[in-house]
Amino acid sequence: MLGEVRERRAVRAIVLATALAAAGGATLAQPAIDAADLVGVWRGVEVSGPLVIAGEVIFHADGHYQRVNVLGRLMNFVAGDYRVAGPLVHFVPTDYQPREILGIPQYPPPSETWLVDRLGDGHLHARVGQSELTFERVDRVP
Repeated sequence: MLGEVRERRAVRAIVLATALAAAGGATLAQPAIDAADLVGVWRGVEVSGPLVIAGEVIFHADGHYQRVNVLGRLMNFVAGDYRVAGPLVHFVPTDYQPREILGIPQYPPPSETWLVDRLGDGHLHARVGQSELTFERVDRVP
């Protein structure tokens, strides 16, 4: 039993270190965030190189989220569970749309981890790899 607990802690540490490295080399010195501060409706953009992707994220108090992204005439929807650990928000999709485009099946989206470096006064700024996300809260209660 004790060995299993240590193994789970080791796996969590590896996942956290991997997520931090993928989030642009951040450190654990980033301020921790409180999941309750995320609850609500957020709108903003994700900038990835030359692409600016508009989006909305709804964080529910029960640990579920819904996200819509729009790039030109393309749109997708993702829903699932999120978890907060320190300055990280980890998303695990459980549902998505579209499942097919022009007759071609679409793969489920991967999990994603945001490194939140600013959360307050109705603003959220985070990084995912080389992408930057900037959102404003538009409603406190989803």
